[in-house]
Formats: sequence, C-alpha cells, structure tokens
Amino acid sequence: MKFKRAIIIAILLICSTLLVGAAKTENVDEIIKSGEIIEKNHFFSGDRFENNGTIDGSLFVIAQNALVNGDVNGNIFIVAQNEIIINGNIKGDIYIAATDKISITGRVEGSIFVASSIISIEKRANINRSLYAVGQEINVYGIIDRDANLYSSNNMLVKGVILGDLKYNAQTTNIVEGSVKGETIIRNVEKEDTDKFFENTTGQLFSTVSFIFTNLIIWFLLAFVFKETREKSSSLLLGNRNKLFFLYGLVGLLGTIVVSLGFIISYIGIPFGLIIFLLMIALLYTSIGVFIVALSDILGNKYPKFAGGNNILYVVGLSIIYSLIMLIPYVSALVNLLVVIIGYGLIIGSFYHKGEDKEEHSLIL
Repeated sequence: MKFKRAIIIAILLICSTLLVGAAKTENVDEIIKSGEIIEKNHFFSGDRFENNGTIDGSLFVIAQNALVNGDVNGNIFIVAQNEIIINGNIKGDIYIAATDKISITGRVEGSIFVASSIISIEKRANINRSLYAVGQEINVYGIIDRDANLYSSNNMLVKGVILGDLKYNAQTTNIVEGSVKGETIIRNVEKEDTDKFFENTTGQLFSTVSFIFTNLIIWFLLAFVFKETREKSSSLLLGNRNKLFFLYGLVGLLGTIVVSLGFIISYIGIPFGLIIFLLMIALLYTSIGVFIVALSDILGNKYPKFAGGNNILYVVGLSIIYSLIMLIPYVSALVNLLVVIIGYGLIIGSFYHKGEDKEEHSLIL
C-alpha cells in the first residue's frame, strides 16, 4: 500500500498556501533555536521544519520533513511528505500523517492520531491518553496510559506497556506477554479484507486531516488578511439580518451559474464565462471553511472558556464533527448542500453587508 494520498494532500495544501501568499513562509527551511519561545500559534509550510524551542500554542506544519525536539503547549497538526519525528513534550493532542515514517519518543499529554508507512512509538515515549495508528508497520516500545487502536496491513510489534485495551488487526503480530494490561481484542480478517479496511481507514484519516488543514488555512487568512470579511460574515450570522445569508447563497449560486453559462454560450464571452465558473468553484471550495470559521466565532464568543480562550480549537472541533457527519448516508448530502449554500451566502453577503450591527463581537484568535 503506497501512501500517495499523503503526497497529494501535502502538494495541494502547499500549492493553495503559496497561491494565497499569506501562510507562505519566506524560507524553505525553518529552525526554531533552543531557548526561543513563541507565544502564539505557529504556522509553517516549506521543505523542512525543526523546533528546538518552546511554542506556547498549537503548531501547524506542512513540509517534506518535520522534527519537533522542543516543547509544544498546544495541539500539533503535521502533514509531511517524508518523515516526522516528535521528541519533545506535547501538552495537547497530535494529528500527523507522513509518507515514509513517523517516530515518537517524547511525552504527550493528549491522544495521538497518526498514519504512515512505518510508525514507531519509541522506548522513551509516554502517551497519557490513547493511540490511534494506521500503517503498514507499527512498533510500540513506549508507554500508553489508555487504549491503543492499531490497524496495520503488515506487521505489528507491541513490546512496551499499554495500560488500557489493545484493539488491532494485522497480518503478523508480536505482542510480548504482559505488555497489555487491559483486554486484547483481535480482528481476524483475510489479507484482502485487511488491505481494503486499511485503504478505507487511511483514506478517511487523510481526508479528515486535509479538511482540517484547509479550514485552518481559511481561518488564518480570515484572521490576519481578510479581517473585514470575517467580521462581516460573523455579524451576518449574529445580527438581525441572519436570514439573508441563505438567500445570498441560493440566489448567488444560481445567478453565478446562469451568468457563466450565458457567457459560455456566446462565442466572444467564453473566457469570461470560464473565469466566472472557476471563481464560483473556488468560492464553493472555501464556503464550508468560511461557515465553520464564522460558527467558531459565535461559539468562541458565547463559550470562551470551553476552548481555553482559543478560537482555533473550535475550528478543529467543528471540522472533525463535520467530517463525521459526512460519513452518514443521505444525511451527509443534505448537510453538505445546506452548509455550502450558507457558506457561499456568507462570502457574497460580506461584500454587501454593511455590518450595521456592531455589537461587541470580539473575535477570539
């Protein structure tokens, strides 16, 4: 099983970042030196990332290789084309995917969601919560304080300590006696079923990770580049005219299709019609993220303490919830259509909405 999805997702995310020009870093490599402290969420896209200092916030990385030696006082989201190594102390959860290998030796106070060809939880690693791993080869030498959910298409080795339950499926296994303190649940399936299960699980995981990253890029742009658009879209949901966003979306979507087709039908207007159509596709692609960011602003203002005063955690949480809803047959299609129309309406409405409802809607970053 080749992890081509990881490469495709990384390329798409990096290209979209470069196109908007906002989340792009000036250097292809970034090294945070030992003793250096970054007191905010940190974003990086490039070839190589290395953290030897301390990040007081969440870390978001899209790179070929990533090395985290220092501490991160937040969550970690990394998509790497080659390898990811986590040696530092992490106070939040970890969501990472790499093509070749992922190695974890540090202390993680949250859970780990990981996908790669080779996954290794080293001897010095200590995971305070649960481990969710999808890979071809999975090795566990460290300590997992809760459950371990391991899905391997080939080999699995458990030589460390799992204080909770072990749930797994693999072709070949080596579980050292006494390493699992809880219950061991085996999913015995044929190789064809294992490969199919692995492919489906990996696809869903990569799809969810890429969806989260896309929404975080949209959040980043709205937070630091298109601030006025973000304020207007949020006030449109919060204000007295909150019914208009759906009307904006429905009329705008139908109107854009009609206008683009009208230009395409006429020979002279074909280029304009294609431009309008491509613009509509781009807006539709970002409409879900815009809706999630606007909704996260509302939740962030109503319940600021729930996410520790950090609005970005609402973006991640809503993205995960939305991805889970998309797994439900029939319901997913209806919800997706409604959210796309609403998000499209928020984008269009932000151009016309005067923001007259200027209540104190402080946006939490």
